[in-house]
Amino acid sequence: LASWKLELVDDKLREYLEWGDGDALYHMTGSLGLFGGGEYRDRIAKFKVVENGDGVAVNFSGYQGRGAIDSDNIEYGGGFEQFKLATEGGARVDLKDMKFDINAETPLEKLLKGSVYEGESSLSIAQFYFEDKTMEQPLVLSNYQMNTRSDIGEDEVNASMSVAQTLESLTSSVISVNDIALDISMDNLNIEVLEAFQKLAANQDATAHPEVLLEEQKEFFVKRLMQFSEAEPSLKIDALKASFEQGDMNADMMMQLAAIDKLPQPIDNQVFWLSHVNSDANLSIDKPLATWLAEKQILMQLKNQLPPTRQDPEKMQQLAEQQAPLIISALIQQGFITEQDDAYVSKFTLQDGKFVLNGNELPIMQALQQ
Repeated sequence: LASWKLELVDDKLREYLEWGDGDALYHMTGSLGLFGGGEYRDRIAKFKVVENGDGVAVNFSGYQGRGAIDSDNIEYGGGFEQFKLATEGGARVDLKDMKFDINAETPLEKLLKGSVYEGESSLSIAQFYFEDKTMEQPLVLSNYQMNTRSDIGEDEVNASMSVAQTLESLTSSVISVNDIALDISMDNLNIEVLEAFQKLAANQDATAHPEVLLEEQKEFFVKRLMQFSEAEPSLKIDALKASFEQGDMNADMMMQLAAIDKLPQPIDNQVFWLSHVNSDANLSIDKPLATWLAEKQILMQLKNQLPPTRQDPEKMQQLAEQQAPLIISALIQQGFITEQDDAYVSKFTLQDGKFVLNGNELPIMQALQQ
């Protein structure tokens, strides 16, 4: 039915960027069939920043994207091999092999209206590298992956969303972590409220002061809070785990609003909300890792408290090693953690206004203060 080609050929940009002669910096082609189906491809040319007085150098490998559309589905994906940035001051950023894909199971008309839709997406980055002259060792993140999914309930009133993230490794001068995973899911989200908030965000004045924007959003949520709460929405951390040199940690958590038939006055009544939140959380951390984290916390406090002229790294490390076991012992005595084989564990539940920490029930306000 139709086809088109778009090109950005503004040669004035060559004052700032260098790319292939006779090539467009941005290029797109597309076509539309008789029955509404279409496909398109786009690309950004390989370029680098022209020498400038700011001392910033950029090299970009170029971008390739492609997409397709039919009566009830939209797909798009793209990526690039490398993006490099360096400054005269010694800072350097290197991003390698970024790819993403989006599959929206909805007609284009609903997508453009800001409607909530079913679909999934993925994003992957092979490596992120950052260093500057103040760092003893660069920060390197390897093989990041994020997958998202959204679904609409059979009643088409509520929606659910999930986000699963993994990172193969993170290294720096102060930490080394492997096999990081964070899985989050949200259920029973009122679609009408979500779409109304999207409309509010789209219509807000981007040039307004941030406090004004936040106040408008706060007023929105207060107005819609009862409608949002009636569905008993929930937030779950289905998995949070990581492997350090000193050991492993694992955690999960569930939190859900329940049995709310009217809002409190004032709206921020802590006792009311805690009595209408059902929650469950579990934490397990290997003992050597817990000790190491306690030492790091103590060292951070010492660095914040002592002036640079009085900081002795060796003595501070000795003090941290002496105090870390005392802190852990105090947490055990207070009931925050318990020992289980080679790990420290903690479990709490909040149900019908009753807070239970490692088998011991505490009054809600006492638990809040602690």
